[in-house]
Amino acid sequence: MKRLWLAGALLFMVAALCVVSATYQRQQVTLLIEQLDALETAYRADEKQKTLHLARQLTTDYTTRTNWISCFMNHEALAAAGETTVALAACLEEDNPEEFLLETAKLRKQLEVLYQAELPVWQNIL
Repeated sequence: MKRLWLAGALLFMVAALCVVSATYQRQQVTLLIEQLDALETAYRADEKQKTLHLARQLTTDYTTRTNWISCFMNHEALAAAGETTVALAACLEEDNPEEFLLETAKLRKQLEVLYQAELPVWQNIL
């Protein structure tokens, strides 16, 4: 009987860790999406210095916010989004608006994939 209780306790602890991890990941990705929205708003307002500052801030914040996420999530998806954040600042420094808009759309899609990556749906489970 002790083994059954121990197994139940372990199952509960693993399930709790999964819920806490998924919640934390979704919160961090939501904050990154909000930063990307602010970056796009500053770009549309034609505030070049503010946009460049926000792009650099997004790069550093991405690194700090995904520090713990990398323990649980797909490393390739995280690395690809990280590379895209670095490319945003580079596009602004080179004054390449078409490439910047392409990279922001690409980053938004990558962040949406990261946001939905830990949802308990069949395709993620299987």
